[in-house]
Amino acid sequence: MMSMTNNTRGADAPPRGRGGDERNEAGKAPAARRGGEVRVLWVSRHEPVPVQLDVLHQKLGGNVLVVKLQQAVPNAEYVLQKAKEVGARYIVPVLPLSMIAHLAEQAPREGITVLFSRMKVVAEAKKDDRDALQKLFELYRERPEARTVVEYSDRLRLFEFERFEVVKKVEVVTEPW
Repeated sequence: MMSMTNNTRGADAPPRGRGGDERNEAGKAPAARRGGEVRVLWVSRHEPVPVQLDVLHQKLGGNVLVVKLQQAVPNAEYVLQKAKEVGARYIVPVLPLSMIAHLAEQAPREGITVLFSRMKVVAEAKKDDRDALQKLFELYRERPEARTVVEYSDRLRLFEFERFEVVKKVEVVTEPW
């Protein structure tokens, strides 16, 4: 499923990330910039937090349209094709390292920049630890615009957005074990 969120702010606009124009993507979208619009392909099952959208707006200026690809993707080529279809100039992937490495190598050839969303772990709590869960959610409420809670099989983790970084190269160095 792909959806689009227009994160342009006017004087009376709600804060980014809390509203905006969302609609299903139907067919091919127009070019990357139309009337100053910059398209970003957000490849993650998680919604962007408001601060991430704010930073994209600050860095890219003007009219930013975030196109969300929230389904499982088979490979990096699929992501790159979707980015081209929607006219994205930027990709923010939350994917396996091998896919990000492939995107970092191939996307610049298509004029697309790959951005890494640097997140730090703020807290972690096992699902059966009520006190730790309460503390985790208290910490979340301190900065909900920059934090997100991710559920794993036996625990929850609280992440906080730090910054975006351009992915230039991904290198994995191994040795026999």
